Amino acid sequence: MPPASSNAMPQHIVSMAPSVTEMLFALDLGDRVVGVTRYCNYPDAVAGLPRVGGHFDPNFEAIVRLRPELVVLLDAHRDLAGALHKLGVRTLTVSDKSVEHILGAITTLGAHCNAVARAEALVNDLHARMAAVRRRTADLPRPSVLVVLDRPLDSATIVDAYVAGHDDYFESLIEMAGGRNAYRGPAIAYPVVSVEGIIRIAPEVIIDLAAGREADRDERPMADWRRFPQIDAVAHNRVHALTGDYAVIPGPRFVLLLEALAERIHPPREPFPR
Repeated sequence: MPPASSNAMPQHIVSMAPSVTEMLFALDLGDRVVGVTRYCNYPDAVAGLPRVGGHFDPNFEAIVRLRPELVVLLDAHRDLAGALHKLGVRTLTVSDKSVEHILGAITTLGAHCNAVARAEALVNDLHARMAAVRRRTADLPRPSVLVVLDRPLDSATIVDAYVAGHDDYFESLIEMAGGRNAYRGPAIAYPVVSVEGIIRIAPEVIIDLAAGREADRDERPMADWRRFPQIDAVAHNRVHALTGDYAVIPGPRFVLLLEALAERIHPPREPFPR
């Protein structure tokens, strides 16, 4: 869909994904956002916005009631786009599957919402921060890094874990941060790996995003790993929990995850300026 004409810039926008919501607010378009999904919780300004269901169980009545001039979708929402078109609702589809897709989505949103200058500035800033990470890690060794995306946190041990496999997002961030993906199995984006599998993978660094959900309240999720000193990362005290929802939302805050990965893969270093 081409950019709208200058006299048809959308003033009432519904976002159907947390990553899209973050992009819109990062483009200073938050005052135009009139509805978000139940999963959208950043920035704080979204707290009072109407909810329109979830990614794949939208509340069509709630969407139509908001009279949006634009509903922004992800490329996984093909069926949703068709249903909204039948209701006469204009949609725009973007992607958050990779860093380049995120940067492209920011540019696309800027073009459709009369925020071209802001989009260009934001993309340039993100490129500059990515370049700073690359410069810092360019000549350093590349340890094997396993990113754990999800795992049961109520079993007092490590059971099965969803890890970053061969995807276009986490794998590229690991490489940009100066590591290499420890997972070398079948071409699956987010494989499930047993603890025995993790032992065989032998990661030198583990980044546990799942434990980060609880790390501020309970130290036990990180203690789970100490049961397995035969894992290289555990033996050398290189298991890290990353707190903050930025770590699992592929929006403009991906750069925070990138910087956090670089700081943990290659310590000790001065932290990146935030």
